[in-house]
Amino acid sequence: MDRSYIGRGATVRRSIIGRHVYVGDGAVVEDSVIADNATVGEGAVLKGVRVWPHKTVERGVKLEGFSVV
Repeated sequence: MDRSYIGRGATVRRSIIGRHVYVGDGAVVEDSVIADNATVGEGAVLKGVRVWPHKTVERGVKLEGFSVV
């Protein structure tokens, strides 16, 4: 998690977080891979998701089960 930010109240479980990743306050990331320079917005819920480099998951979005962003 080189130079990454995990927000207040955010939860990260069984996941891989790349470099320069922003995980917003209250977000939930489980069983997921978040690639370098990606953003997960506040309150987003990701379960079993792969987020490509330089992509953004907007705040409050819920993705589950093998989604690729």
